[in-house]
Amino acid sequence: MNAPPAPVPFSPAWHAELDLAYARAGDATRPVRRRHAGPLRVQKHLYPEGPQVCQHILVHPPGGIAGGDRLGIAAEVGAGAGAKLTSPGAAKWYRAAAPAMQQLRLRVAAGATLEWLPQETIVYSAAQAELSTRIELEGDARLFYWDIVALGRPASGERFDAGRYRAALDI
Repeated sequence: MNAPPAPVPFSPAWHAELDLAYARAGDATRPVRRRHAGPLRVQKHLYPEGPQVCQHILVHPPGGIAGGDRLGIAAEVGAGAGAKLTSPGAAKWYRAAAPAMQQLRLRVAAGATLEWLPQETIVYSAAQAELSTRIELEGDARLFYWDIVALGRPASGERFDAGRYRAALDI
């Protein structure tokens, strides 16, 4: 006689991927690839600095990252192109019993420029955040990159006194 399978505990987690590519077209930069899976998207392409720089705002509608979440972001800027990637607000890594992960892969071809300028990352107490960034620059590629991290929320009296924040950056 077969026993019923043991119930699997429900563990909501977001798995999302975003894959972007940009290319030079005449005197303008155009998005040539914009694929996504799960709740990670970009808003429409913008050109506030003129046609040479395509700007995308990365959006993660769930509003935060918690245990079991896995985000993968890849962006490639082709020769002579220019792209600026940003976010509308801070990335929030919430308290969790399991690790949450983000993998970022940026590739910038010779003569291209990438500006990676997301808002800050806030890591709440008891979060388990694992971030991995790999950046490939070819020839005279240009990169403007920042990574601003706040551990806890000191202005609210919340310290980062438990949990884990691990970040790896490979250029």
